[in-house]
Amino acid sequence: MKKLILFSLIAAVLALMPFAVAANAYVLEEFSKESPAYRTVLEEGDMIDFHLLNGTHSLRLKEIARTNTSIKLNVYPFSNEASMAQQVPSFGLDNVVKVDLDTDGKDDALLDIEEINEGKVTLLIASTQYVEEMNAEQALSEIDNAPKITGAPETQGVVKEQKDYSNTYWAIAIVAILLGMLLYARAIKAKGKKEEHPKKKADEE
Repeated sequence: MKKLILFSLIAAVLALMPFAVAANAYVLEEFSKESPAYRTVLEEGDMIDFHLLNGTHSLRLKEIARTNTSIKLNVYPFSNEASMAQQVPSFGLDNVVKVDLDTDGKDDALLDIEEINEGKVTLLIASTQYVEEMNAEQALSEIDNAPKITGAPETQGVVKEQKDYSNTYWAIAIVAILLGMLLYARAIKAKGKKEEHPKKKADEE
């Protein structure tokens, strides 16, 4: 039984590794009247930090539907303050989602999926504050020309930092496997002692 648990633990860790390795975190430049929107290309597990309302917020691409028509997102308002996630489930290609980050009844960020292709989502993130300050024609022009995250980090002008968590996940996986092996070895040793104890007792009698 313990051997089965060990193998199940190792298999689960290895099965999750491809998703863990793919996860990156990006930090966007601050929104402004000149740059009220950004396009980002994300894969499952990727996160974005963005600055609005004098605070830093995080967005995580949780899941891409098998049909490639919708995604699930988690938004973490004022993430530096360990706030609760706002879940955005079943966010489809035909939806535009507005998020109220500071719960004042006014929408602060606009999210729009432009494309889902080969495990990658092209997501538009816009500041409603700056978009509303423009006339409709200017706002559409600024959004259409929004910078896009593409290529290597050094060519991603709207990205201050790119973090790769793969090493952390590998370290956790190795520790989990070693811990499982240690527990399994201790269980085998304890079982051996139990079997040896009745044998000694029988010899003494």
